[in-house]
Amino acid sequence: LGYREIETSMLDVGVEPVGVSPAPPDFCKLAEAYGIAAERLAGIGHLADALKRARATGLPYVIEITVD
Repeated sequence: LGYREIETSMLDVGVEPVGVSPAPPDFCKLAEAYGIAAERLAGIGHLADALKRARATGLPYVIEITVD
């Protein structure tokens, strides 16, 4: 809702809306930027294995699951 209001305000005054349609963050890249291991799963089917890998590290670990 907030970005839509900003976009509407920009359009109302004739300014091309820029920066008002943010994409979802890449959580794996964010984790890696902080030195945290991460992996992305294409679905929940591989979650059990990913959890085993995460647990084996003994460290913080990000698992991102993409769903449609």
